[in-house]
Amino acid sequence: MTKEMKKNEIRVIKLSGDAIDELIWELMNKEGEQFLSLPDNSNTIFRLVWDRAKDELVFYALEFEHPHPINFEAIDRYINKHIRTTTDSMFSPDIDPFKVFFLDDVSAEIESPTRNTD
Repeated sequence: MTKEMKKNEIRVIKLSGDAIDELIWELMNKEGEQFLSLPDNSNTIFRLVWDRAKDELVFYALEFEHPHPINFEAIDRYINKHIRTTTDSMFSPDIDPFKVFFLDDVSAEIESPTRNTD
């Protein structure tokens, strides 16, 4: 690929939905540690859920003391119920764009579905 552009040259990228998913996933994985203020080389698992109908993207990292099956669906339900939009911009200076909660919060929600932790 050439780095030089000719006079009046236009270059375009037009993406399908799958390519958009791929692009967002790759960018969020690359920048996830910075966006979520994670330590370098942390042992985390990333998850991304893009609800196009709601015009909403959720990206989170999980760190577990002991490996065990992860109930992503329960975590997703907890986020949908308890977490509002965390930022209007990923690039606002001096503002963390994320909110923190713990797996215990999700577990308590599963055990007692009427519990509200807002």
